[in-house]
Amino acid sequence: MGMRKLIEEYPFSGLFYRTFIDDSKPLIEQVEEKLELLKTKCDIQQVSQSDGGNFFNASFKIYIPINTNSKLKVQRGDLFEGDMYGMAVNGEIIGIYASQLGGCTIYIKDRDV
Repeated sequence: MGMRKLIEEYPFSGLFYRTFIDDSKPLIEQVEEKLELLKTKCDIQQVSQSDGGNFFNASFKIYIPINTNSKLKVQRGDLFEGDMYGMAVNGEIIGIYASQLGGCTIYIKDRDV
């Protein structure tokens, strides 16, 4: 009889970040850079998808653990990248819903169109 794998609460890892251009650098060096906000373990679930002709849209729920005594570092408009079973997931935050129980649900809209 084989062993059953236990279900992990947060089986993936992800990065929340925002992009910026440092205008204090010389013009030729002014490129879009990532400001890392939060690296965390997470769970990723696809919520919806649609195929509008030449465009494919998807949205995902990202579940993360949080410390309810500290301020959440991410906000709407920030970006996320992660990996779910070998599939790249990246998108823009469109909603954040924290719980007093120590978890947070973050909705993202897929950026791969």
